[in-house]
Amino acid sequence: MEKYENLYDKQENPPRDYIMRLNKCAFDFCKKYRIKNYIPPPDFGRTLKENFEVANHLLLIAFFKEFKSANPYSAWAYHKASQTIENLNESITGICKRKALEKLPGVGKTISKVIEEFLDDAKSERLEKEMNTW
Repeated sequence: MEKYENLYDKQENPPRDYIMRLNKCAFDFCKKYRIKNYIPPPDFGRTLKENFEVANHLLLIAFFKEFKSANPYSAWAYHKASQTIENLNESITGICKRKALEKLPGVGKTISKVIEEFLDDAKSERLEKEMNTW
């Protein structure tokens, strides 16, 4: 009980530095044993599959940003852009071809480049960096 009280004190959550150290241990463990440190969501046969894939890609970036910083707000822009894209009634590919990505709510220049790269290559440097560096 004393350890718990020392860790939490009067807070509801442990200190951010503790969360970051714990997350780093989990990150290193997964990397050492080649274990995926996330679970991809199911597809459910969506009609605009590319929108789902882009939205999921952005959520993975958000997950790793949050995981490393222990701050859920560090990846807010990626969450917002992901939600916007998943709720679109038209193909993200068409929007990209029209060079209109930045007109979408929550999609700025940086996220627009990530989306374009993902649509071209089915991957992005941003996600690779977030997944492979601490």
